[in-house]
Amino acid sequence: MKLVYNAMRRNRFVEIIRFLHCADNTSLTQSDKLTKLRPLMTLLKAKFQHHFQPVRQLSYDESMIEYYDRHGCKQFIRGKQIRFGYKVWCLNAKNGYLANFEVYQGKQKDSGTSTQYEKELGIAAAPLLEMVYELPVDVCGLPYHFYFDNLFSSLHLLRHLKEKNYKATGTVRKNRVPKECPIARPDIIKRKQDPWVRRARAFG
Repeated sequence: MKLVYNAMRRNRFVEIIRFLHCADNTSLTQSDKLTKLRPLMTLLKAKFQHHFQPVRQLSYDESMIEYYDRHGCKQFIRGKQIRFGYKVWCLNAKNGYLANFEVYQGKQKDSGTSTQYEKELGIAAAPLLEMVYELPVDVCGLPYHFYFDNLFSSLHLLRHLKEKNYKATGTVRKNRVPKECPIARPDIIKRKQDPWVRRARAFG
């Protein structure tokens, strides 16, 4: 972009980035691996949420930011197009707008209220509730319909969302299907057939 190109030279940009500091070193949270970036992340999240135009359909998924240097949050995910980097939980509108996000810090993360959700729903599903409840009050309670894959799907999560008057659709792993759920066994399902189950009072 010419706007960026004309603003400053590359070496000047690199020099600014080298000395850019976002946090007060006298008030760092030691349990937060991103504490020095937290003020910037908080500002970005506030801006994203301020300009968020509510839509019914929201997707929740993980994304990778490529990074090869050393950092406590760096992840390795085999089979991904980007295998090394930061894993980010993302809440997106159907047009691709990023409404909220949170960087995964690993299993040792101590984030206060998130511990409650992690114990009940797991470390992958808990950030969804955190990000939804971080939305502005006037849009947080809207009747959203969330979509996610089998990394996040569980009966506990669906039940919790239903209690908050949200809807959800997602694939589910075989070992997470309750015994009382009337899904045919894999050996019975015809090849290339996608089984699905819907119950009006599945959780009530």
